Order: sequence, then structure tokens, then C-alpha cells
Amino acid sequence: METSINELIRSANLLYDQKNYKTSLDYYKRAIEILLKIRTEQTGARQAQTVAIINNLLEKAEFCKAVLNSYAESPIQRQTVNPRMTNLLGQALARPFTAGNSRSTNSVIRPPPQSAQSNSYEQQIENEIIERGPSVSWESISGLTQAKDILQEAIIKPIRYPHIYTGLRSPPKGILLFGPPGTGKTLLAKAVASQCGATFLNMSSATLTSKNYGDAEKLVRAMFSVARKHQPSVIFIDEVDSILGARGENQHEASRRLETEFLVQMDGVGSNSEDRVLLIAATNRPQELDEAVRRRLTKRIYIPLPDTETREVLIKTLLRGGSNMSDREIGSVVRATDGYSGSDLAALCKEAALDSVRGLSEKQLNSGKTFYITKKHFENALRGIRPSVPKASLVFYERWNEEFGVR
Repeated sequence: METSINELIRSANLLYDQKNYKTSLDYYKRAIEILLKIRTEQTGARQAQTVAIINNLLEKAEFCKAVLNSYAESPIQRQTVNPRMTNLLGQALARPFTAGNSRSTNSVIRPPPQSAQSNSYEQQIENEIIERGPSVSWESISGLTQAKDILQEAIIKPIRYPHIYTGLRSPPKGILLFGPPGTGKTLLAKAVASQCGATFLNMSSATLTSKNYGDAEKLVRAMFSVARKHQPSVIFIDEVDSILGARGENQHEASRRLETEFLVQMDGVGSNSEDRVLLIAATNRPQELDEAVRRRLTKRIYIPLPDTETREVLIKTLLRGGSNMSDREIGSVVRATDGYSGSDLAALCKEAALDSVRGLSEKQLNSGKTFYITKKHFENALRGIRPSVPKASLVFYERWNEEFGVR
């Protein structure tokens, strides 16, 4: 069913671009009727996403009907439109389907909105949409309780209860995840992509930059356009400091234009406060962000190094089935890894696992025996895998969090 409806919408958009309004209107009607049936079987985020698609198709169908009505005086291009469709859609979505029946032949018709097929920049952005993201649940992320609560409040609840999260309760437009590298910032974004049910755009500086003059800002504009078309949606930008750093006299002109367009699209004259578009940015250099960017990222969440309890959970999870160490031995490893990030702990467990088979003969490796990781293997691994985050950096992050972060 999903494949057939996608093909129907794709065909309708293609006809729409070719200005074949009569046939595209018929296709849009069929697609909307199918989506209305699908909508009744859905709940929560999936239903909200389907309604957003229906609204987008309604706008195009409305324009098609208005064009056909304007041709009504011409016997060559006279078309007929089933009035039942207006009533059906109006009742189903509790909104009028005003296709311009009252428009005269002299009224001005606005040009059709550009679809993805006719905009190469939007096509490029569409390729960054994660249809089936990695399956990462909130429960699989150890610690980071505050960050998970804020992300769920900003994304999950507004999608499930859109009638409540409006006005002063409307979710933030921007969230910044900052902290030392390897602490789970990108993992949180993967959980959002997997669990939120919204359209997820995974962007990078490589996607938003171009060697051609003027392309960078057009890509930024296209990114927000695609996000609004597919709302509710989430835009994730990792290492955001690489494209939205502090502006200055020595900044390249292309970077300045890209950043200006970014700021305008996030919170400019043309932005809509009711848009369900959330930007999640991650960085380990928050001090390099421009002040205007920092203001727009209203929730700034510090992702610290894992504490003792979190390190114990991480190590036990990584060693699951591969070690027969006692809780006391694991506790000694946990105490020895103070100052290690999540990625450091993963590297440490890998090194310990390799040490368990290091120096074995081919006969021993082919014996079918299970080689468990022991405390001795960890002691050897600790000599080779050291913490990657200096203590001076931790002091800086805590100071920056005190001044700008969520407390």
C-alpha cells in the first residue's frame, strides 16, 4: 500500500510540473482519499505525519481546481470537477477545501508551488532524509536523563498532543547538544530519528556547502523548505561550529551568506511560529558559535562524561556474554576509568577483548573454546587506551554550561 501511494503522489507531482492540471487533480484526489482511509487507522506521530502530507496535497489540488475553473469560459479547455470532493475533504480534515469556485476568470492565480521534482536543491536535501533510521531506543542510552527528558518534551509530546503544545507551550525551535567528544551526542540524535516518528534530516557541512556561487544559501533555504513540507520534522547538524561559527571581518563571504540565510530561515521575517520544525545541533566547541546562532538554539544541553553508575552500566552492556568477571572486578575497572568518555570505554572493551586472544596459536583459535575477558585483560588494555578528554577541557565545558546551558 505504501509503495502504491508513493507512486501515485510521484506521478501526480510529475503531471503537476508539466502543467497537466486536469489529470494531476484526479491523481491528487485518489491519493488523498487513500490517505484519509490510512489516517483513520493511525495514531500519534504517524497520523500527524499523514495529515501533513494530506494538507500539502490539498494545496496543490486546490490550485489545480482554481486553474481549471479559470478556463471554464474556454470550450477547448473546459474541465469538470466533482464537487463531492470538497465536502469529503472538508469533513474529514475539519477544514474547508476552498478551490476558488467564486473566483472570476479575471482573478489572478498564484503560480504553483515548486515540487521536489522541479527543484534540484530540494532533491539533494530529500536524499538526506532518513526513512529507516538505526533502531536506537531511549532505554538503550545509559544516563543522560536530562537530555532525554528535554528531547522527548520537545519532540515526542508535541507530536502526540499538538492541541496542547501551542502558544506559550509550543516546543523550542532549536536545541544544542554540547560537551566533550564521544559522550553520546550523535547517539541521542539517532534515538530521535528512530523513536520520534517525525521526518528526520541528517545534515552535514558537506551537504550545505558548494563550490558554485550562491548555491550554499539556496541549499539552506531548500533544507528548511523540505523540512516544512514534511513537518513535523527534525533537522540534525553534527559539528555545527564548522558552518555557523562566529562572524567576523576575516570570515569568507560564502560562509557569511550561508550563515545569514540560516539565521533568517530559523527565526526571520518569513518564518512561521507554528511550523513544527526542530533543529538539533551538536558540537564540542560551543564557544565558537555565533551569538545569534546561540540565541536561536534556546535549549543548550551539556552532555558530560559518564559518571560511575553510567560507566558500570556501559561496561556491563559491552561485556554481555563475553566475560565471566565478578561485580567486584567490574567495579575495579569502573573506578580505573574515571575520566573516560563513552567512546573511550568502547575502545577499552575492544582492546580487552583482543587481548584475550592475543598470542594464541592457530590450534587454540580453532579449538572452538570461548575466550572470556578477565580483569587481567582489562589491566593490559588500560595501559594502551587512555582518556581522550583533557581535564582542562572539562573545566571549560562546566564553566560554559554554568553561563549558557540548561541547569
